[in-house]
Amino acid sequence: MESLGDIKQLQHQQFRKLQAIDYQANPPLQVPATLKNREMEIFPGGVSYYDATTGTQGIKTLFEVRLDLQALLIDIQDVRQRISSSFFSDVFLMVSQVGNRMTATEVAERHEEKMLMLGPVIERLNNELLDPLVETVFERVLQAGLLPPPPEEMQGADLNIEYVSLLAQAQKSISVNGIDRFVLSLGQIATIKPDALDKFDSDRWVDEYSDKLGVDPEMIIGGEQVAVIRQARAKQQAAAQQQQTLMNVAEMAGKAGGISTEEGTVAGDLMKNLRGRQQ
Repeated sequence: MESLGDIKQLQHQQFRKLQAIDYQANPPLQVPATLKNREMEIFPGGVSYYDATTGTQGIKTLFEVRLDLQALLIDIQDVRQRISSSFFSDVFLMVSQVGNRMTATEVAERHEEKMLMLGPVIERLNNELLDPLVETVFERVLQAGLLPPPPEEMQGADLNIEYVSLLAQAQKSISVNGIDRFVLSLGQIATIKPDALDKFDSDRWVDEYSDKLGVDPEMIIGGEQVAVIRQARAKQQAAAQQQQTLMNVAEMAGKAGGISTEEGTVAGDLMKNLRGRQQ
């Protein structure tokens, strides 16, 4: 609605521009009456004959159309820019319209600035149009019995609308820049104070980061499967550590020579205990 007046103006200017060009290229003519009902060649290079003794001035244009085409094109370009600005095309193409080369940080900053400018428009579009529309359609489909019964995990749970379009993904990806800066700063702090890593939840980071980037959830392993993998890895590490300890004790006993490893001795009980744990 904001650009409707400019759009109508642009359409009118384009119509008048073409009309003026037609008048200049193919103007209306005034022809002597003596040439009525006679053939005239009005195409380029054509020749038409008339009697000069009649005092007529020959064939000429009925009126002159003098169009300043360059000035009209400049004004049309200004109207186009106003329309493009109304549709935020300059914002969407903010990065591609920059001629010089940019660093990754500058690209991220421009992308964040772009989405901040589009934020109010997108929020109103979602809250005032799309959300009510989706909820109304879902309620009617549900009342009509067109949906299958929900699984037990969804019984009584609240459903949230999540948009997966390119624009929605771009809006969500704004927070990725903040996450990257946080992780980078945390890594620098961890070199000085390793205890800072205790506050970092790597599992949550993987889930949030992949969601912000729109990664296919099938590529992310679930929490239960991850727990099984980590448990198996812990058992393997414990078995390897026990094996290494057993080898160290055996090596120490071999070097000592006089230490008995028979059952009932300290060394023997230690070896037996280690073997039992390994089994």
